[in-house]
Amino acid sequence: MIKRFAIILCILALIGLPVSCTAEEPGYSIVVDANGNTVAIDEASGALVSIDFEHYEVHRGAMFTVLRVEDLGNAAVYDILAVTPNTTEWAHLTWEIEHELETLIQFYRGTTYSDNGTIIPSFNRNGNSPNNATTLFYHSPTITNAGTLVGTIQQGAGKKAGGSDRQADEFILKQDTAYLIRITNLTVNDNLVFIKLNWYEHTSLN
Repeated sequence: MIKRFAIILCILALIGLPVSCTAEEPGYSIVVDANGNTVAIDEASGALVSIDFEHYEVHRGAMFTVLRVEDLGNAAVYDILAVTPNTTEWAHLTWEIEHELETLIQFYRGTTYSDNGTIIPSFNRNGNSPNNATTLFYHSPTITNAGTLVGTIQQGAGKKAGGSDRQADEFILKQDTAYLIRITNLTVNDNLVFIKLNWYEHTSLN
């Protein structure tokens, strides 16, 4: 008898009871934000419509990018300096570097410098946002101490270092700190290098 009663309760819970549903208590939940916007539902499948967090940061106007192409001569070294502000709005960085010939790539933290070099323009990936990046990138700085070596990659011709998979490749940069990306051409020939830096700036909840 108890088992049968439990089965009946389960069936009622699944189909719902019409007499219990009113305009004030419709029998289902609606997710509404502070501005009265409701969560979208796909009509074909009934699935929730959503975007991932990084895509949301693009919409929010907090995702930035630097794109650069450099042709490095015989054994040339190209330095990129990143300087973070002394705020809790931290940069979440991914980077990709493609190179034509054998190349050494080094990533340092806690870099010191006497001149920060030339600013590299960064662009907000939401073209309608007025926000500017607070983490700044420079090329050709004067380095006094490279800092702590975080990682080294040495690869042959036609390779790509880094990646855009945030779970595997993202670095959260420390506030009020300088970082150095050093790219060295290990050949005597001209080495065409493509550099892509992507980051969003987000204040941590904890």
